[in-house]
Amino acid sequence: MLKKTLVLAALAGCAVTASAQTEGPLMADRVYYNLPADSGTYSGRAVGTVWDNGSNGDILGGLILGTTHWAEDVNFAPGPWASAATRELTEMLLAVQYSGAGCLANDPHDIVLRFYDAAAWNFTANPMTAAQPFDEVRVAIANYPCNVVATFTLNMVALNGGLPIQVPSDQIIVEVLLAEPGTTTPRPTGAAQGEFPVFVIGATQLGSSLPNYARDVNSNGIFEGGSPVIVGGGAGHENRRADATLNTVWTQMALRGELPAVTPPANTDLGPIADTGATQSTTIAADEVKWFRLVVNGDATDNALQFLDIDTEGSAVDTIVGLFSEDGTLIASDDDDGSDLLSQLTFGIGRRAAAAGTIEASRQYDGRDGELLAGTYYLGVAGFGTNFTDGFTATGASTEAGAVALNIKTNTNGTALAPSVAPAVPVEANLGQILFPGVPGFEQDIAANDVVWYQFEVCSDIDSSNFLDLDMSISNAAADTEIFLFDSNGNLVATNDDADADGVAPFYLRSQLSFGSTNPRPAIDPLAQNFAGQDGNLPAGTYYLGVGLFDTEATFDAANNGRWHLRSGSGSSFNVTVDFYTDVTQCGSACPVCAADYDQSGGIDGDDIGAFFADWQTGAPCADVDGSGGVDGDDIPFFFDRWQAGGC
Repeated sequence: MLKKTLVLAALAGCAVTASAQTEGPLMADRVYYNLPADSGTYSGRAVGTVWDNGSNGDILGGLILGTTHWAEDVNFAPGPWASAATRELTEMLLAVQYSGAGCLANDPHDIVLRFYDAAAWNFTANPMTAAQPFDEVRVAIANYPCNVVATFTLNMVALNGGLPIQVPSDQIIVEVLLAEPGTTTPRPTGAAQGEFPVFVIGATQLGSSLPNYARDVNSNGIFEGGSPVIVGGGAGHENRRADATLNTVWTQMALRGELPAVTPPANTDLGPIADTGATQSTTIAADEVKWFRLVVNGDATDNALQFLDIDTEGSAVDTIVGLFSEDGTLIASDDDDGSDLLSQLTFGIGRRAAAAGTIEASRQYDGRDGELLAGTYYLGVAGFGTNFTDGFTATGASTEAGAVALNIKTNTNGTALAPSVAPAVPVEANLGQILFPGVPGFEQDIAANDVVWYQFEVCSDIDSSNFLDLDMSISNAAADTEIFLFDSNGNLVATNDDADADGVAPFYLRSQLSFGSTNPRPAIDPLAQNFAGQDGNLPAGTYYLGVGLFDTEATFDAANNGRWHLRSGSGSSFNVTVDFYTDVTQCGSACPVCAADYDQSGGIDGDDIGAFFADWQTGAPCADVDGSGGVDGDDIPFFFDRWQAGGC
């Protein structure tokens, strides 16, 4: 599978090895795959999420279990499939952890999924069910790295012969078997285990689930429940049940399918949003959602140079917002992107200044939530603890109550954009002047559908006499990075996706940029191409480097009207680091023209000796005063001959 067919994502964390019949913390590096491709043989109504237990990676805690065969109960209430007349399952997201001593990268295996009516299942029986599943699908897995949690997005229509899976009731059991290719033989457990189920603790849900889950401890292919019910630990017993003291755990997965036709909720109609904006003041009670209808007259898109920003700045409670299309599909939601636990959504072209806060400022309005076409939308505003999902569904519980302010700003009626603001760069990622030998980059975590920024200064022109190289080799090995260098006017100077040496698998997915001298410099990673000034010269100035994961894009006219605008479509969250390497030793001219006046003070004195030896001891390129191509002992007499002569 070529890497461009993958959608990569991660959460920062550490690997854990689990043996059979043990529990341990959930590791968090994450990679998302879309498998298999759309079948193209089925179409139906709007598709949305109908059951979800933490599939977005918002993990509050977790564990892994020493098994490769497990099952979970699924209840579609509350949610859009509760008591639905028909339920057609079209997509499933499932998390599998690849780690431990037994993990072999890209080791082929199958994921077998079986679906049962919950009425035919008993967690305390032996076996837990004698009934046949109402459906079963299988998908071959061949490409994955170790030390990650892989979340597979499975097209159930393609796996099921071109038709969705017909779900007969509100409550079902989902069985997951990680099997040897083409068989029903469970993959190894114990010391040889390389694949684990992923469970989450306290995850926000759509729908519900009992504390029960099943695990095939002895890998005989049978779930052997029994009485009494085992609570918590119970090593060796196949029915697992968590209680209040141990927290409730759920399999990390989500189910998606056709949504029943829904009626928009009762709302306050804001009508068309003018370019002067719209504001509303209201109050919410605990567990209450206030709904608003709004009409966007023009496209909030990059090419149109138009935007739509929504926030709750000025509210007295911790808010959550969700924006829906007319058919009830959730477009985007947000909790804390605003200042001081308030909410913010931003669509279309960026970049506008952050809102000030008492404790912390908001994020900048940069269009990170996507592009929005003209049309009618519905916005839900609620308190923290609420979870918005498809079908105008709001679940969870919130104790927040009080005054709420809603603010909408736009230029979708044709008003020209105001000038863009520079990216807000973390203090640690503002690297200052880049001088010999370079600067190690500050590690940052890229959140889903997001970009991180670095700021630095080049104080001498980078040309054929010197170099500046940017390298991402020490970023997470599974991260498929893209980097974008912008000047102080917000325009794109250079970009790179994969610094691949030969284009042959295994691909080098991390990025690099190289400016100045074309004399080759070895790459940090042997899979990457050498640094050789591939990106041309770089004038002295202040620069901003945006780092995203594939697929991240700038505007169509980024070189001339870039606005420091980037949008990521990766849904990813890896840790990344950019390292800088240069032979520029001081600002202005990179090296002294006259060796005797080494400190370029305009006079020849004792300070030149100190400046020369400071560079010579570190091997700084300017100390190669004899022009031999290297800093060595011959440079010392060459320097003193010129210094004693009092001239060049």
